[in-house]
Amino acid sequence: MAGPASLLHAPTVLFVTALVVAFSGGLMMFAKGRRREADAIGVWAAAMLLAAMGSLVRYVPVDISADFLRDAAAAQWLLA
Repeated sequence: MAGPASLLHAPTVLFVTALVVAFSGGLMMFAKGRRREADAIGVWAAAMLLAAMGSLVRYVPVDISADFLRDAAAAQWLLA
């Protein structure tokens, strides 16, 4: 009998996670546009969008996903 963990398809879960992160980054960009003096929100949103892009292009044979993920981690570390 298969357990509940075997019902999850790992690439689908990673894809949905990347979409949620991208949507959150888009909402933060929208909030940044409405309030111009909130610079940290814009940088955080850019970091989230970079992380989503790095997760989505992970299946491309080019090593660009590591660059996106590294840049996203650097931007988030800058804000912390």
